[in-house]
Amino acid sequence: MRPAGTSHASGRIEVNPTRLTVRERGLSSTHSMLVGTTTRTPRACFAIRFVGWWSVALLTLFVGMIARAAPQDAPRNPVAVCDGEHLWFFEASGSPDNARVVVLHHGPGDESQEAEQASIVEDMPEAALAVDGRLYCIFRGRREPAGGFQNRSVSTMRAESFDNRTRTWVYEPSPRARTVADLPGAGRIAGFVADGRDPVVLLVPRPKLVEEPQTASPDESQGESAAPPVLPRLLRLTLSQGWQEIALPDGVDGQQQLALVAGATPVLLVTPLKSSGANSLGYTLRADGTWSSEPIEIDAGRVIDSAVHEGQTFVALRSVDGGGIEIVLVRDAHAYSIMQIEQSSREVRLIDFGASLALAVAPPEGDRLIVTPIDVEKGELEPALEFQQRLRPALEDFSLLVLVGALLFASLIMFIFRPADPTRMTVTLPKGSRIAEPRRRIVALLIDLLPSALLASLILDVPFTQVIDITHMPMRAHHIEQSWPMLLMFIVCIAHSTMSELLWGRTLGKALLDCWVVTIDGKRAGVTGILVRNAMKFVALSVPLLFLFVYINQYRQRLGDLAGRTIVVTHHDGVEPSDASIDRDG
Repeated sequence: MRPAGTSHASGRIEVNPTRLTVRERGLSSTHSMLVGTTTRTPRACFAIRFVGWWSVALLTLFVGMIARAAPQDAPRNPVAVCDGEHLWFFEASGSPDNARVVVLHHGPGDESQEAEQASIVEDMPEAALAVDGRLYCIFRGRREPAGGFQNRSVSTMRAESFDNRTRTWVYEPSPRARTVADLPGAGRIAGFVADGRDPVVLLVPRPKLVEEPQTASPDESQGESAAPPVLPRLLRLTLSQGWQEIALPDGVDGQQQLALVAGATPVLLVTPLKSSGANSLGYTLRADGTWSSEPIEIDAGRVIDSAVHEGQTFVALRSVDGGGIEIVLVRDAHAYSIMQIEQSSREVRLIDFGASLALAVAPPEGDRLIVTPIDVEKGELEPALEFQQRLRPALEDFSLLVLVGALLFASLIMFIFRPADPTRMTVTLPKGSRIAEPRRRIVALLIDLLPSALLASLILDVPFTQVIDITHMPMRAHHIEQSWPMLLMFIVCIAHSTMSELLWGRTLGKALLDCWVVTIDGKRAGVTGILVRNAMKFVALSVPLLFLFVYINQYRQRLGDLAGRTIVVTHHDGVEPSDASIDRDG
């Protein structure tokens, strides 16, 4: 190239650092050429860089969420409870600094040995109880710096309904168990059993620590708070009134070994601390609130767990030598030994497992539960059953994966197609048309979703109500298996919308609401615009809050319209869209 200002046989070339102008044979063409970048306005460059970095950040978070959802090591032993139909157990995994505990549930109607994730809880419970399809959990209070413990928290959740087609349960509440009451943090739990449908808990002094009452000094004002009640305490929980104190029998205090045993009514076992005999006093609470007592051949200090099976009370006891477990049947104040079991695990629960009495044990790996039925007639163990989680990713991870994945996809689409700035965009409408208001578009979308839901119901052979159940939305479902009917409805709706808009420029819902899709130039939308806007529709259906964008956009465009450079219009004065001319003046 010759230096600037020199002549050329067929024209003249003038060069400057930012602009190259070519004149040749009487024709001229001008090309902007900025060194090291493209000719975009500073606002557009900033928007592209912002979207690009936002996409990178979302991609990193998305990969991190997938890694977190993967199985982790360092599990802990779960606790298992069963009310005869509903089996619940807990799985804790992850590092000590980032541990999580999920509640796993196996209920009637599901013949597999896979347990469905029901909820996420704050920690491994100190005690748990299943009553009439409802789970109760007691969580330890944190230790105070000055000594003692904070109040325990008590949470509950219920298994509501089971779908035979999807093999999943619906829980209330979801995704996390509902905290219903607090329980004193002092002492240890010596029994958590059911009295009818009400849970009853026994709190006793911790070993070698008898909590004495604190008497107020004479100079203390009457406004000071009263001293905490002395242990032991027997409390009944009702969801409407919280914990209600039950008066203990006379003479029962913290100087004895106490245990609360399940039965038609709970039985309070009392053994002197220094006694090495096998006899206890068994106190049974009458309906009028008084106690009846009689000797029972059980040492309260050896009680591990108890369960009611077919109206009879069974108790698991530590062996006298401490090397195993003894199962006894308590009947008419007598204890009949059923069998001896060699069991080294400390996490053992005796449960009413439907047609059988059973032992529930967590293996060292901690990622499953082994339930061994007991033949009480023969005193033998039956073949063990192994229950484990159906799907590994937790609910909170699945919901965040949906959110992050949807936002990542939306950001990438917006970055690739680089929509025009809405504040500077010029929109041309067909004659006789106006921009469709949001409520008209929402009704049209609902009309499109109804036949899609019906078709998804027929394809999957599930009830129509399950397809449209908002608890199965991707942002609320327990896992992808639960949300699959609604996801299929979205796919069918998007396929219908894409084909209809390609052929006629409108969907069934838009036709009934007198709307159609055009470009921002007022022309009929092309293939690219329709494909892009409908791809973004899947994102908006998965994260419905994104539909609110139409309310803050002056042309009532959702993100898919911005990426596809389209708008939705409706009639203004009755002009048919096929006859509508393009108003170049806007």
